[in-house]
Amino acid sequence: MVVKDSRELQLFNETKLGELESYKDKYRRTLVEWKKFINGRNDIDRDVVPPGVLSAWERCRRLDIHPLKLPEKIILTGRRLEVLLAKNREFIDVSRPFLMNLYHFLKGSGFHVVLFDRKGYLLEILGDHDKAEMMRDAGGVVGALWNERSAGHNVTGSIIEEQSPVQIFGSQHYIKAYHGETGCGAPIFSPDGELLGGITLSARNFRVNPHTLGMAVAASHAIQNELKTREAFIECRNAYLYQQTVIASIAEAMIAIDHAGRISVINEPAIKLFAMQSAKVRGAALEDV
Repeated sequence: MVVKDSRELQLFNETKLGELESYKDKYRRTLVEWKKFINGRNDIDRDVVPPGVLSAWERCRRLDIHPLKLPEKIILTGRRLEVLLAKNREFIDVSRPFLMNLYHFLKGSGFHVVLFDRKGYLLEILGDHDKAEMMRDAGGVVGALWNERSAGHNVTGSIIEEQSPVQIFGSQHYIKAYHGETGCGAPIFSPDGELLGGITLSARNFRVNPHTLGMAVAASHAIQNELKTREAFIECRNAYLYQQTVIASIAEAMIAIDHAGRISVINEPAIKLFAMQSAKVRGAALEDV
């Protein structure tokens, strides 16, 4: 936005201040309902607490997670971490360029971009260096388990449970220590429709950024499309190798011509019969041969 005069600047500042006050009000009203819930009350205002958030609080209660204590997270190290990363190597390699592109747009804003697997183990983390120590203290490291049993109501755990895009801010988190966080993310599915994991964006901010959820969803779709493209390529390659194996096993001379009249396939008996060199013949026009 280009501010042309003092009046526009005043209106711009008033708008931003209004947005901030709106978020603060939402935070306070949600915090009131959270306090009611952790104290065992059932009169939760569902106009304040979305159904998905309330369901997550109820799951955390059933898991006997303490809302005022940070749970001891499972963090894989050593050989177990190596196995986790090796198992998800293709998923990580395919996703990394999209994670880097996403972080490029968020760099300097305090956000972290995270890739996790179907169980909730963190596989890749990109973020601002000045926030790295804080992330480590909170258990935000590669190999850490962030499902709901391990970390309470959080974006990663909710994506695994709901298998749909999620956005959580401030006091919507079940554990009080995360009330200063905002996060969003989206699941990533294999070409067969199975959950592979997902991508999350999180920051130390109680406000919701209206754009980050859309960015996360777009990145997850891009990763899914890349996985589909790779699978299609592998299927085509396997089909070609199978074709070559079948043709090679045929004792009779065989030549296949494409729609343009070029030799696309020729087997060894045909090469020997016509005393030709396969390297020169394949792809050549039949009339030239």
